[in-house]
Amino acid sequence: MSYLRVLQILLLRLPSTLLANEEDSTIAATNSGGTFSDDDDSSDEDGDAHMIDAPPLRSAPNPANTEPKLDPLLLRWLSLLHDPAHLASLLGYHLNRFPAPPSKSASASPIAKIANYLVTVMIRWSSSKDSLLAHLMYALPVPAGNGKGEVVGSGSVLRVLWETWKATSLGKKVLEVAASKGSGKVPVGVVFDFANAEDWAILVLLCEVFTRLLVTMGDDEFYGQRHGKNPLRLEEIIEMSGVLRDIAFMLHWNDASLKMESVLQGTCIKVTHLRTVVTKLTQHIHARDSRRPFCPTTHWLVSDLDVESFVRSVVEEEQALDHERELDLRFRRRHMSVASPRLAVLNQIPFVIPFEDRVQIFREFVANDRERWVPRGRVLSTVHRDNVLEDGFMQLNKLGPSLKSKIAISFIDKFGLAEEGIDGGGVFKEFLTA
Repeated sequence: MSYLRVLQILLLRLPSTLLANEEDSTIAATNSGGTFSDDDDSSDEDGDAHMIDAPPLRSAPNPANTEPKLDPLLLRWLSLLHDPAHLASLLGYHLNRFPAPPSKSASASPIAKIANYLVTVMIRWSSSKDSLLAHLMYALPVPAGNGKGEVVGSGSVLRVLWETWKATSLGKKVLEVAASKGSGKVPVGVVFDFANAEDWAILVLLCEVFTRLLVTMGDDEFYGQRHGKNPLRLEEIIEMSGVLRDIAFMLHWNDASLKMESVLQGTCIKVTHLRTVVTKLTQHIHARDSRRPFCPTTHWLVSDLDVESFVRSVVEEEQALDHERELDLRFRRRHMSVASPRLAVLNQIPFVIPFEDRVQIFREFVANDRERWVPRGRVLSTVHRDNVLEDGFMQLNKLGPSLKSKIAISFIDKFGLAEEGIDGGGVFKEFLTA
């Protein structure tokens, strides 16, 4: 396990900008003729995880006005960190030498160490994420972890992660909350508790793997109980979705008190990244349940939420943010989640609020919008008959938010005279059908 920790520390200390230049450096290495021999990839027969004798570290030249790059040969050695053979060696060595039964504390499990390492590789070396997840899901044999050297199918990576996470102290605490229907009552303190650091790493890797798997898994495979390719039973997915629902709600609801850019101790996971992966998987599972229900009727609802207060507050918060309608869309969304956790919940995980209440909120938004724009009167736009498309675009495009007001169209005929209209001088319907 010390080997994994050393690799993780080295990755954390290596500037991420250097790893971002992987493609350029790899091309340079290919052009320079740098290759590996078969002997370089050979492994010891004892199955022990071994250190590879790498060539001396060399720094690439850093000319003026250019970004620093890693030496191509060094980068190729570093690429072994996400190489399938290397990952298989790590899994085989640690799981067979240090088996950790789920009944015991899983925080010290080798799975937790490996998950923390893999998450570090994916975050720090983002270009390796796709290939790493693909190898984990489809091409990597997973040792059974029973000390007997047995190997199970690669599809059981997800099951190993889920069973291990349930055995962690964090998993037991959240499962207890979910079982008691205390949705949203996951304590905020568990996020930055150092004892839970590697537990979060297991959950992040679990979310990454399952989300990627769901993208390519059809409904027939997802719901197949005997011959389906879903490594988890529907009962287990229901249990998992309850956990994800509570954690996602907690992270969105407490956005103001959580420092979203903070990094969880002992990992390189930011709180905002944790929230993103948990929310994404929650949305994927809910989408499956929406197409073909398999969860209980009230499974997705936050049961102990004061809905009346929520509706009243979310409408007030939406009104308070009206003055920022002209800001950049990306900034507005981020500011919205900070200034209004209720709006963030409504945008990211709306299914935790009963449908009837969401309809009520929508009607309140529409009523407020109408009250805000209708009293301003009509906006008169002039359009020439022989230039309807261009004039219409120029006239309406410049209105901005005023496009919500009533619009009156005045046509100019080929002689340059304004045509008589109806309903106060506007012929908007004729303009739309022109």
